Amino acid sequence: MKYRRWSILALLLCLMAVVVPASAQGNVVIDVNSAQSIDQSRLRTAASQLTSEGRNVVVVVADRGGSGDGLAYLDGRLKTLGVATSHTSLPANTLVYYVSFEPRVSGIFYSTSLRPALDDNKIEELRADYLNAGLRNNNPTGGLVDVMTQTARVLANPVAARTESTSGVGSGLIWLIGAIGIGGLAFFVVPSFLKRRSGVASAAEALEQTRNRFVAAKRAAGAAISDLAIQMNDATEKQRFDKVSYPTTQVQDLEKRHRAVQAQFNQLQVQFDDIGERIDPNPAPSVTDLEGATGAYDGVRTQIQHISQALHEMDALRKEFDTINAQAPAEVDRVKKP
Repeated sequence: MKYRRWSILALLLCLMAVVVPASAQGNVVIDVNSAQSIDQSRLRTAASQLTSEGRNVVVVVADRGGSGDGLAYLDGRLKTLGVATSHTSLPANTLVYYVSFEPRVSGIFYSTSLRPALDDNKIEELRADYLNAGLRNNNPTGGLVDVMTQTARVLANPVAARTESTSGVGSGLIWLIGAIGIGGLAFFVVPSFLKRRSGVASAAEALEQTRNRFVAAKRAAGAAISDLAIQMNDATEKQRFDKVSYPTTQVQDLEKRHRAVQAQFNQLQVQFDDIGERIDPNPAPSVTDLEGATGAYDGVRTQIQHISQALHEMDALRKEFDTINAQAPAEVDRVKKP
């Protein structure tokens, strides 16, 4: 029975190879407006897996995607590039991969002609498991390459994917192709499809995982700010004694550094509060909202590390001043006297 099934599949593939005309070569458009390290040659190689089958691939990467959800920026770029008027009205056989780092947005958009091989649940799975995985690892090139490669594998399934004819063949041929595709779909795909978990459950699981990462990132950032506040209090106490410990020029240097660090810390506290104010009032934030907030909290922790390093550098500078002043105590006393 097993061999008979494979024989039937081979016959179906042969028939489809005979009646389906060769696809035209698709186009690839890569639009990068980012200081991030993006290897465009790797992106073009990955996109060729899709364009070789007559599909059009557009990759848009931006440091700043504008305000809101960043999709207005994407629509503007698609118009400028002559691809489409918006991401919701793409021409046939077109895929758009979008990444914005501020706000943190990622998206995969596709024309309706690519159904049923692609649907919203499958696209969300590809985005979460491949594109966002690369972004979380600070490897946007790898994420884009992986998601295009996986998209090509999904579309390469001759049974699940819908076959489109663009060469002007007659309606009789179209019906023949449709009959073959439907027969193969019923014979091979339906049993395995029934065993798959529903797209709704998969989306709910992805949302829960994203929410857990968001909560962990928020707690970590809050704890880091509390630790930094203690360091800032210690630094303020040290700064009070600098005036009686060092000459004027050294005091001025330390004061300048302290003011800069204090300003950064104050701004960081405002930034931390702003992130919470964008998410907390929303009773049902989306995966994109939570991922953006998670990335922002991670950014807060990175800035905290920089401020903490600056405080350590000030302590090191004080030790250096102590060494210098110990070698010329009389000169130090003279300079400190009014």
